[in-house]
Amino acid sequence: MRPGRWLGPWWFERQTDPESPEFIPGGGRENLTHRTWTRLGTLTGPERAAIDPRGLVGGPSARWSIDWWIGAEDRWHLPSREVAVRQRLVGHAPVVETAMRVPGGDALHRAFAIAGRDGPEVVIEIENATPVPFAVALALRPDTPAGPGGITTIELDGTVVRADGELALVLPRPPAGVAVGTASGGDAVHDVIAGAATASWPEPVRCERGRANAAFVYPLPHTATLRAVLPLRSPVPSSRRRRPSGPVRVVSSAPTAEQVRKGWDQQVARALRIQLPDDRLSGVIEAARRHLLGLHAGEDVATWPPRPAGWRETAAVVVALDQYGFHEEASQLVAALPDRQGLDGFAGASEEGWAANGAALHAVGEHWRLTRDELTIEELVGPVAKAGHWIGKRWAAGRVRGRGRRGSLPEPGLEDLGWCARGLRDAAGAMAGVGQPELAEDLDRFAEQIVGFLAGGEPDAAHLRAASLGALPEPGERVAAVVALARERWEVGPALVDPAGRGLDPSLTLALATIELRLGDSRALDRLSWLLDHASATVTWPTAVHPRTRGGSAGDGHDGVVTAQACSFFRRLLVDEDRSGLRLCSLYPPGWLGQGVEVHDAPTAFGRLGFAVRWHGERPALLWELDPHPGIGEITLVAPGLDPSWSSNEPRGEALLAPVTPATVTAEPVGSPAPEPGGETGSSSFS
Repeated sequence: MRPGRWLGPWWFERQTDPESPEFIPGGGRENLTHRTWTRLGTLTGPERAAIDPRGLVGGPSARWSIDWWIGAEDRWHLPSREVAVRQRLVGHAPVVETAMRVPGGDALHRAFAIAGRDGPEVVIEIENATPVPFAVALALRPDTPAGPGGITTIELDGTVVRADGELALVLPRPPAGVAVGTASGGDAVHDVIAGAATASWPEPVRCERGRANAAFVYPLPHTATLRAVLPLRSPVPSSRRRRPSGPVRVVSSAPTAEQVRKGWDQQVARALRIQLPDDRLSGVIEAARRHLLGLHAGEDVATWPPRPAGWRETAAVVVALDQYGFHEEASQLVAALPDRQGLDGFAGASEEGWAANGAALHAVGEHWRLTRDELTIEELVGPVAKAGHWIGKRWAAGRVRGRGRRGSLPEPGLEDLGWCARGLRDAAGAMAGVGQPELAEDLDRFAEQIVGFLAGGEPDAAHLRAASLGALPEPGERVAAVVALARERWEVGPALVDPAGRGLDPSLTLALATIELRLGDSRALDRLSWLLDHASATVTWPTAVHPRTRGGSAGDGHDGVVTAQACSFFRRLLVDEDRSGLRLCSLYPPGWLGQGVEVHDAPTAFGRLGFAVRWHGERPALLWELDPHPGIGEITLVAPGLDPSWSSNEPRGEALLAPVTPATVTAEPVGSPAPEPGGETGSSSFS
């Protein structure tokens, strides 16, 4: 490392290195190539941290982060510059382990959130998995996984570290050495590497240019583990806080990574359970549904960096939570509608547009369909009426005058109208279910007017999202035209390009895959394969994917909407529904032929469903049982991915279906060649 050069996060090191393929001339201060991270938080509050692929932990304010450096017998190893670094989840839970190769073995960094005694916090632990001792430096840095941050002052009081008065880190004991840096004095990493860390804290540490930084050095014997804590809750303002003279946390008393992993397992055990013959997809589903549960933060959707989550994001999370059986969490999110609604009935911030009301109504309607939660929905009759009539009045005014609504909100775009059409229709079903037929009739009428408008005009990306929501009549010429346009204009291999040109778009790709799944088009499986290939090592997806680095290139590095959409797609591949009934196994990947599938406790619009696929040679046997919602009449079950000719109106039973071969399952190849029926369990058709 050249003297005087600043150490940056992994993305910064790559983008500012002229010899790196990710080098961007003049673009080093914005993360455009590796905008990828994993959110860390608890289920008890909205506070979140984030960890990047090299173990840099961004604090809850997204203004600073905690890095880790290892002083081995050969040299200091800096994760953002090392090649031999890998990352994984511990047991599918949001417990992130980053391993860095050093002489003799690995230095292991683990980060996970817990509900601490004084509030939520992230435990950072570093284990020496080598046979020799090494040194550890925990470093407070003025940059984050998302981009540049800033620190003006740093304080060390006993074992408590503050950045600009914010509680940043609680150390396990006083450090053996400290090093500090500023914009004028240089980066603290140079003193650490040179062995010039001092035994005392050099008060004060201040940098008006926001580049204050510090490192805290500890010896770590072989097989030992060092633990520190990053508090997530905002501190009491300094004017109201007594200055502590020592530790404010007992770091050693925090749960272990394995205990936290078991806690997440207990949380998801109460919900939908799936058994697949595909180990890779099974692992992704298990991790993704834990991340999905972690998106819930009481009455809000959790974010990092912190920002208000709009209703489109909330609706995607609510639907996926309900599809997987996390009904209590979904109920808390939809019950927040009155608190987020203005007196005129508008439910969101002005920048959300009309889609805010449509998405809010969609969330309410889907929650009703999948749960029959009368208690929650009856409390929302008034807010639903206000939100629906807000759309209806402005739609009528715009149609009469030939323009959209005047005032603070712009004229609605086609995607806004897609959300409105779907939300009005869904909310109408909920209102009819809780004894509000007149309101349901009004909402249905508004929906039909908007659907009629969406059936005209030139198709674009907004129509694609509307079609994936089910806001367009399907199957039909309009949906076919939208799909054809998407393939012609935005398709790059199995993925779709973000129309704004920011990279490959996982959300838009999933929108098209959802339509194709409903149409029985096997290209949906190719898009699923792409999605799995572009998941991070911790099973997250960014808003936009850089086509070369496969890291995030724009937006959120751990996009909650994409996580929710992915979870919904996985579930719809196995269990989907329309107004007439249930579709089991809409597509059956060729790699699964001859191997069984089980789904237990799947919430559906018609009731709770379980089913299994067994095989007798080339013939699948389907066993199913539906516990219907009260008042559900006759429904139709089909299994188009196994036997398009089969259907049943019975709520439970078993059937031996027609013989299945790869040619009858899919008309087009879907990635790697399919193994022979009865082949090795655990192989992946999506690899």
